[in-house]
Amino acid sequence: MKRPARVRISLSNLVHNCRQARAQAPHSSLMAVIKADAYGHGALACAQALRGEADAFAVATLDEALELRDGGTQDPVIVMHGAREPVELESAIEQNLCLVVHDSEQIALLEQAQVSGMGPQLWLKVNTGMSRLGINPEQAESCLARLQALPWHPGPVGLMTHLACAGESDDDTTRIQLERFAKISSTGERSAANSAAVLRYPESHLDWTRPGLMLYGITPDHCPSVGLRPVMTLEAPLLTVRDCQAGNRLGYGATYTCASDMRVGLVEAGYADGYPHASNGQTEVAIGTRHFPTLGRVSMDLIAIDLTDSDVATGDWVELWGSQISVSEVAEESNTIAYELLTRVAHLHHGYGN
Repeated sequence: MKRPARVRISLSNLVHNCRQARAQAPHSSLMAVIKADAYGHGALACAQALRGEADAFAVATLDEALELRDGGTQDPVIVMHGAREPVELESAIEQNLCLVVHDSEQIALLEQAQVSGMGPQLWLKVNTGMSRLGINPEQAESCLARLQALPWHPGPVGLMTHLACAGESDDDTTRIQLERFAKISSTGERSAANSAAVLRYPESHLDWTRPGLMLYGITPDHCPSVGLRPVMTLEAPLLTVRDCQAGNRLGYGATYTCASDMRVGLVEAGYADGYPHASNGQTEVAIGTRHFPTLGRVSMDLIAIDLTDSDVATGDWVELWGSQISVSEVAEESNTIAYELLTRVAHLHHGYGN
């Protein structure tokens, strides 16, 4: 199903942002996080663009990793959720994927596996405070020993944790998590830093960083600016323009009343295209370099905008977010996060360029 709204992806900006992430941690290897279809940007295209820029790619699920392999990506790929069934382990071995282990059931699966030759590279995830996925710290060394004892494992097991509050202000959680992580004895490489930690906590960089959001041009909250460039532009055509009189009420719920005679444009996009219904007339769009406020509720397929005193015309392309309108600002005005908005538009047509 083809929608009028479309997504444009700047691969040169993606590469620029990856280099900025690398510059913040020049002594660490870089694992580019391209899970959830590269946050809605297109995982295979992003992986191809970052070949030679990133040292490895991280995805959430085995299916995401297999899509990369099917598309020709031969770089190291780390499956963050690991394998839970023998058939998944077989696929990971066949496709030379790296697996994260985060609970005792996965360790048992690996111990029971009949692996001929060299098996997959493994990482053990430790819960240092996120309390999501990961072995508790007091179990980490015994789990590491079990994994290192696997006769087919190719080398030292990596050690990984996830920081819960690296993007929060005035919070001591990150320091506490890093201290817990440092107490675990291991000869393998270590990874802790997400995008916010890359920018705020040099002590978290360790052997591998795992930037995600910053690759796509978004600076996490409470982090310094390092010149990131937006990678995604969401845009749609202006469907029609109409004159509205003072007192006219617009859209569902009639939540907006024209205070004076107005020129109102209708953009051919809406919440079916990933634009947040909750924005409720608090956001702006751009045509060229000029910004225009949205009016009233977002519909499934239409967004009303104030075009009073402008000469834009039907068919002009309207930027909903991109270089002129920050997706972070749209998210903030809609009481959500940029991650959610980016991943909402994966179903739209994507065009790739510089």
